[in-house]
Amino acid sequence: MTVAFKSTPSPQRRPSRPLHLPATQSKVVPLEQAREKRVTASLTNSAPLVSSPSPQSSKSVVKVLPKPQPQPLWLSSMMVLQRVSSVFTSLIIGSTLTVYGLTVYRESSWTQEYPRLEQLRLQEQQLRATQEVLKNQIAIAADEPTTGLVVPQPSDMIYVEPAAPRPEQSVAPTPLLELNHSPNPEADKPLGY
Repeated sequence: MTVAFKSTPSPQRRPSRPLHLPATQSKVVPLEQAREKRVTASLTNSAPLVSSPSPQSSKSVVKVLPKPQPQPLWLSSMMVLQRVSSVFTSLIIGSTLTVYGLTVYRESSWTQEYPRLEQLRLQEQQLRATQEVLKNQIAIAADEPTTGLVVPQPSDMIYVEPAAPRPEQSVAPTPLLELNHSPNPEADKPLGY
């Protein structure tokens, strides 16, 4: 249940004149007229405030806004500076997050690939050790008489005599061609044209 109490009129208030609306059906009503209408309606109503909405109260009141005053130069320059700095800050934050993401990605990929690198290093060491063992086994096997390998002797070496140097061929100088500059340009054209 809703109860509304009517306020008692204060002695400081004086009764206002009745509101006379213009004959046009404009929805724009000056703010002072709307206030006067509300005050006179509340003073003339002696009934409780709970009532059915009337068609007059369902209309919306549009306030007339004052014209904006021009801003001073320092204020407009500060607003432009604020916009530019916010864009610049956004770009810096975006680039910082990109660099951070790339750094984290690179470190995580390095962490994943490092065990593989260590495994490859271990395999390289094992291959070197195996290669040295194979060289040693080949050297031991070469010393055995059953292999048929013989230790080289200086008497078994073959000496090859170097060939005599070729005589230098003299290159005959090519004769210089003299260009025939004829004064007649038609004589320089090929016959096929």
